[in-house]
Amino acid sequence: MRPLVHIGMAKAASTFIQLEVLPDLPGVVNLGKHHVPDNMKRAIMAVTRRISISWRDQAETFATPLREAASGAMQQGLRPVLSDEDLSVSKFIDPETMARRLHSIFGDYDVLFIVREPFSWLTSHYLFRLQHQNPVAVLGFEEWLDYHFQSQRIGCNRTLVWADRRNIRRVLRWKSNGPAL
Repeated sequence: MRPLVHIGMAKAASTFIQLEVLPDLPGVVNLGKHHVPDNMKRAIMAVTRRISISWRDQAETFATPLREAASGAMQQGLRPVLSDEDLSVSKFIDPETMARRLHSIFGDYDVLFIVREPFSWLTSHYLFRLQHQNPVAVLGFEEWLDYHFQSQRIGCNRTLVWADRRNIRRVLRWKSNGPAL
């Protein structure tokens, strides 16, 4: 049985999976950030955030807690599961680097990647930004979509989640032909 890495997309139930599903799921050991000691949290952050030079110098220090936890789980017949939203964004380092680091820790592993229906995904992002008083979101959904259509991204400040322009076009087309939002 190989470790499972959940690449948690923003606004795609990642936090729910981490807090409500994984802790009570039989047959798994949750290596995720919400239920692990500080050394494990630092190891997870190192996989997703450390620049390469820093990683190379301290790779074993970072990798050891995750590798030992995964190995211990598998020896007990349990499946280690690592779930983290930072695995889905490249605001710190590129995904290929993260994948190589995970392979150096776990060897071969399976990947769980949940994709949300595009319109509800965009709506959820908009409502999240509106709740946090994003300056563009407070202007309205259309203005927010238009802004991100021009910039090709969904997000604010340093939290960038890349959106496919076709999905934004589909939402705009649906909006012009369907009910008002």
